[in-house]
Amino acid sequence: MTYFAGNIRALRQAKKWSQEKLATLLDVRGGTISNYETGTSYPDFKTFVDIVKLFGVSADDIIFKDLSQGEYVAQEPRSHIKEEEIPEKNIYEDRLKEKDELIKALKDSINLYKELLTTRSGHQKAA
Repeated sequence: MTYFAGNIRALRQAKKWSQEKLATLLDVRGGTISNYETGTSYPDFKTFVDIVKLFGVSADDIIFKDLSQGEYVAQEPRSHIKEEEIPEKNIYEDRLKEKDELIKALKDSINLYKELLTTRSGHQKAA
């Protein structure tokens, strides 16, 4: 038996966060948190890691221990990541844009190098 669904709800409520607030922090759609809390669906690996860091619990504990009782839900996060440090989704879009720009620059450099080689070999044949 796993406790994941109930633990997500208990941890979120202990922080006095709405489902929408948690969804924003995790960069998922609002209804996704409801699905996690009812056990209808489970997060992907990246989101799962963000959840355990955000709440400061271990992966084993959030799955296999009932965290809805006791002082465990009131603990401060053990992670060095704080709520306000979770990146907005725009940072990922910026990184993708930077990657695309880097790929374009590399392709341009390769094409320039090919032109240089072609020009150079043409001059050597003419001589």
